[in-house]
Amino acid sequence: MKYGICLLAQIPVRDFHSEKSEMVTQLLFGETCKIINQKDSWYFIYSDTDQYLGWVNVESITIIPIEEYLKIEGIYHPCVSSAFAQLETNDEKIIVSQGSTLPFLKENKFAINGTDYKLTQGSTDQAFSASEIAKNIAGAPYLWGGRTMLGIDCSGLIVNIFKILHFDLPRDASEQIAYGEPINFLNEAQEGDLCFFDNENGKIIHVGILIDNQTIVHASGKVRIDKIDHQGIYNNDLKKYTHHLRIIKRIKLKKND
Repeated sequence: MKYGICLLAQIPVRDFHSEKSEMVTQLLFGETCKIINQKDSWYFIYSDTDQYLGWVNVESITIIPIEEYLKIEGIYHPCVSSAFAQLETNDEKIIVSQGSTLPFLKENKFAINGTDYKLTQGSTDQAFSASEIAKNIAGAPYLWGGRTMLGIDCSGLIVNIFKILHFDLPRDASEQIAYGEPINFLNEAQEGDLCFFDNENGKIIHVGILIDNQTIVHASGKVRIDKIDHQGIYNNDLKKYTHHLRIIKRIKLKKND
């Protein structure tokens, strides 16, 4: 088996081995993957961050030795918590997005695969609360499969937030709902709780994160802040409820040293 790492700002992961295929998720800078198979100029990968399978162009992934992979994978590293950050090498500047991994960052410097990087702009402050991290990218456009300020979907937003706070969640809202303890009533909810929403058939189709028990951050059209009550999300621009509340979950985060 081969092992890879994303050393670009982001890499689209597609449902099929074609540039025309649907993007199902993205690898962000510093994220690793296992390469399961190859077909022509495409790798079939397993993303270690969001546990997703998909296809990436072989020219976009950097292959790393298993020794380098094992140093990075399975250990929590500093992640970009601001909307963007700037990295510099001897040869180039790279603008990376919130959620990007900066392995073994120390005094704003780190190295991957023999290349030295310096963090020159942006933050990796883990002292931010979950909702503060989400609000950092308020206004980002909605993009199916996206995980960056340039385009993000509802569950991708949640993956990034909890990754920054050192908790791994799967990619889809329908899987994220399995985590945490249920909160029975909205008036008992608090900042950082996850709210899940279903359709008329009871299928989980949306997720957001609470600022407080009356306000939610979520990606719908864009990353937006809306009011929420026991019925669901009320969009003041549209003057109507847009998402039906199914359940509230609280994930307890361990304090990191």
